[in-house]
Amino acid sequence: MNKKIIILISAYINYIFQGMGALILSLSLSNLKDSWQATTFQVSLVIGGIGLGRILFMYISGIISDKYGRKKTILLSSILYSLFFCLVSFSPNYVLAFCMTVLAGFCHALYDTSIYPLITELYPNEKLQGSLSILNKAFISFGQFILPIILVQITSKGFSFHYVYIFCAIGVFLNLIVFSVLPVHKAISKVAKNEKNKGKVKINKQSMMLFAFSFISVSLFTIFTTWVSTYGVEYLHLTTSKSALCVSFYSVCSIISVFLTSFVVRLGIQKLKIILICLVMTFFGLLVVNIWPSSGTLLFSTFMIGIFAAGGIWQLGLVELLEQVPGFKGQYTSYYSLSASIALFIIPNFTGYLAEKNISSVFILDNILALVGIILVLILNKQKVK
Repeated sequence: MNKKIIILISAYINYIFQGMGALILSLSLSNLKDSWQATTFQVSLVIGGIGLGRILFMYISGIISDKYGRKKTILLSSILYSLFFCLVSFSPNYVLAFCMTVLAGFCHALYDTSIYPLITELYPNEKLQGSLSILNKAFISFGQFILPIILVQITSKGFSFHYVYIFCAIGVFLNLIVFSVLPVHKAISKVAKNEKNKGKVKINKQSMMLFAFSFISVSLFTIFTTWVSTYGVEYLHLTTSKSALCVSFYSVCSIISVFLTSFVVRLGIQKLKIILICLVMTFFGLLVVNIWPSSGTLLFSTFMIGIFAAGGIWQLGLVELLEQVPGFKGQYTSYYSLSASIALFIIPNFTGYLAEKNISSVFILDNILALVGIILVLILNKQKVK
């Protein structure tokens, strides 16, 4: 097998566990509430710690990636992520657990600012960059697909939910060992090796709008994956297992969507047009369940979010940004990811407050964000045509 492919697969495997890490706390929410003697809002604060960690460490992560290289940055993140999985569920209270999720946010920042630039350095071709950048979403979705199944299987057999966290820690560490022996520097293209970071990072109107899009696109599927299970139980009165399976169905749809989107990108269709279509369909999918709430419309909305919101539009926005910049790819990625980090911090906390008042208002907020995203991308597309 081509050494570049092996490097990419090993790097992408980290995203399986990142997907699990983003979801595992919300899926084991009731267990964590009992373990930490915490309220739903306090647990949502812990979940939001991932976003805070990304915010606090995103800028320095970009600098670390550009200065010390992609391989060392990925290895550092994997070591810290194993530590997160080992300690978070065993924390005696939600305050210490919050510290662990902040650490996980740092790991997410390191992954994003090293793996995405690594793709562009391994494959200079722009079409390949777009399709390969989207494929990482398949690994995230795969992790989110198998996690509920693993959790149900372990807890139904009488084992503690802590075993799920231990499983994730072992998986991250084993992949770390594999990646550490791969010849990453030798596989990087000559174009990337000759690329120098000259001058300073410059932010223009287009990049600012792409940063705003980053916030919105992450918010769309974060809100849905965090609260769809609770929405099904509390608002539609479904069983816990049926609601949890909605998350798995969402993940299957997002995996399928990743490959569809990757195929469309390689056809040469403009990335902003693909993003716009996806946002319109996401808005429609959320509108249906908000107007006619039922188990059937929730399933339909799950399908639409999985296919159109979680199929790689965030990654397409990042590739659109990186195509505009000649250097400092780690730092530009850090700014773009910082917007996503702010969303991951603010959205769980804000929606946690809304959910305690009225869980249906959470999905209405998601619908409004989809509409704002549509307007934003229309403006971006109009400016690009000019």
